[in-house]
Amino acid sequence: MDENLRNLKHNLDPVISPKKYFTEREKQRIRSEIAQLKRMGPVKRKRKFYIPEMLTAITVCVFLALIGGIVGKEAGLFTKEGSAKPPQTATPVKEKNENMFDPEELKQGEKILNFEVKKIEFGAKHFPAASFTAIFNGKVTLSGELEYVDASGEHFPGEIVFHPSKEALEKLPQPKGIQRSPIIYFNNFLDNQEQIREVTGLKEGEKAEATVTLNQYHLMYNKIPENVDYGNVTEVNGHPVKVLYVGGNTGVAEEVIPEYDLVPEHLAEAYHQYSQDWDTGRLKGLEPQDIFLMFWQAVDLGDKATVYSLLHPSATTLPSYQEFADRVYDSKAKEFQTLLYKMKEEGMKDPTVMAEEDSANLRVGDKLFFELRKDEDGVWRMVYLLE
Repeated sequence: MDENLRNLKHNLDPVISPKKYFTEREKQRIRSEIAQLKRMGPVKRKRKFYIPEMLTAITVCVFLALIGGIVGKEAGLFTKEGSAKPPQTATPVKEKNENMFDPEELKQGEKILNFEVKKIEFGAKHFPAASFTAIFNGKVTLSGELEYVDASGEHFPGEIVFHPSKEALEKLPQPKGIQRSPIIYFNNFLDNQEQIREVTGLKEGEKAEATVTLNQYHLMYNKIPENVDYGNVTEVNGHPVKVLYVGGNTGVAEEVIPEYDLVPEHLAEAYHQYSQDWDTGRLKGLEPQDIFLMFWQAVDLGDKATVYSLLHPSATTLPSYQEFADRVYDSKAKEFQTLLYKMKEEGMKDPTVMAEEDSANLRVGDKLFFELRKDEDGVWRMVYLLE
């Protein structure tokens, strides 16, 4: 310890000045000044004014006064007795775009307003570049205008179509991102044309305001602005009309199965249901000739989506649905119809079938051959035949 102190003294002595800076004279002067201050008593400080703080306080007071005045006026505190306004209720704000949906995210069974998605065609995944259709089941009453199209009209000559109002469009599912003003054509108009004309009193070329009730809405989006949708009408101006659905005693709607030219009666329901939702589970257990007839029935009806869905998905030459629907099918439509006409003449409902475990060949007449293969789920599909 002593050694450490000696080292410290040795290191500090050279840098510490031996001269005293706080002398005895300095101490006496400081003591004298302290004594003088005591004799003078406490020093009164000069009051300072804080201008910014005062302005802030004034502003806050004015603001609070204004708020108080507004609240008092609304509460009726400043009105004469008996003249107070009745309390006002808040007006509910309607959610905007409740009817809008994203076609790329639309799913079967999804609820939109009063509707449920029944069917979506493939093109919805390519919106807005590709056309698509979606079918919605649900009941809705719409206001708008009925038009009895002149016989010389370009679209729907001699028929009655519906122009929904702006308010009515907000009750119908519509795709996001585009503006549509569709005309609605009634699927069941031909079965009701006389009754609808009688109810509306319309004559050819006339228009009239009306209300219609639909139980199904078929939205058809096209890249070209045709804007024609379809719907099953159940009432016109409150008058019931014949619809595509008949009600049973249980109140459950039973869908009327159409009669088809190519699909035999025992396949009619399976084909009809499959064309609505493309559930391949409905095709399990069907024979190659059954799929063959369903495929050509879809061709005959111009149902591109069902035609495409019955093609074998692993075919290397199979284009995307967008390309198939927008380019290939239309370019080959005449060839399809010519081939279909020939097969009808050759007796296509009873083709010759040569089937193995996973592949089959069908012959119609002597020269028309077709190939089918099973997919990974064991369902027969047509091999793409448009090279």
